Amino acid sequence: MGILNEYPHADVAGGVQVQLGDAYGEENRRIVFELHIPQLAALGVVKVADVIVRYVSVGDEIASHEVTIPLQINLVSADEAAAEGPDGDVTEEVLILRAGQAQRQARKLADDGDYQGAQSTLRNVADELRKQAPSSKRADELLREAQLLDLSEALADERRLGCELVEGFALRR
Repeated sequence: MGILNEYPHADVAGGVQVQLGDAYGEENRRIVFELHIPQLAALGVVKVADVIVRYVSVGDEIASHEVTIPLQINLVSADEAAAEGPDGDVTEEVLILRAGQAQRQARKLADDGDYQGAQSTLRNVADELRKQAPSSKRADELLREAQLLDLSEALADERRLGCELVEGFALRR
């Protein structure tokens, strides 16, 4: 199992614990995770995990709560899955999280001197965002993320050129 969000998390017996921090009022938090589903023998609805939410509410009284939400999937044939396609909301959320991951990965690559790798990482995710945008309810957000990646890619190129100029100057001296 992998958590795509940047929330602090730790492996625990039988799963992973994610710390969401404080939430206020009717605030929503999204958690995107990858879950390996073992090969299952029969089609239909099957429970694959439990999501356990523990929280403390404050207000008139302070109280601890625990809610268990069964995570169920509906196994369908490959033809049915292909006809329905992926869930657009999930795809968009994953792409936005991958944009943040690409920024961090590109920064590390650039710090290690791999400017082309940094640019390629940013460009690939920006292209995915643009590809998804036309069919998205969040098109503006996806395009804005793509533009941020483009800017980061340009900065990586300027940084590479700056390093080449400094190295060239040092060699001519």
